[in-house]
Amino acid sequence: MRHFISSLFFVILTVSVTSCSTDHDDNVVDRSSSIVGVWEQEGFMETSGHRLVFASDYSGLKIYRKTDEEGVISTVKSYSWYVEDNVVTIYEEDNEIVGVYSLNSEGQLVSEDLDTLPFDKISDTTLDYY
Repeated sequence: MRHFISSLFFVILTVSVTSCSTDHDDNVVDRSSSIVGVWEQEGFMETSGHRLVFASDYSGLKIYRKTDEEGVISTVKSYSWYVEDNVVTIYEEDNEIVGVYSLNSEGQLVSEDLDTLPFDKISDTTLDYY
């Protein structure tokens, strides 16, 4: 009888533990997936500015473009990035932080350095860049 009670207790314990699931809050936004894509400053194609490309593997490209009477000059730098508490941090290979951005109420990426124009998301895909 004691063996039966022990076995029954073990079965009940096993069923109750395996039937539990992790509670997920459906209202939690995965900030990483909302960042993935292409972000651009106003005037990027007309005059000058930056374009930021955030890939889903946490790599990225920073493209600077300048247009003048002589033509167009562009430079590209690769970076890595991560999101924590609604803040996007960009860093280069030597782990030097080169940019810190946050999402404002209008859905724009705004630099910690408020002297720069905000970035608007222009695409959810990075296929043209990778």
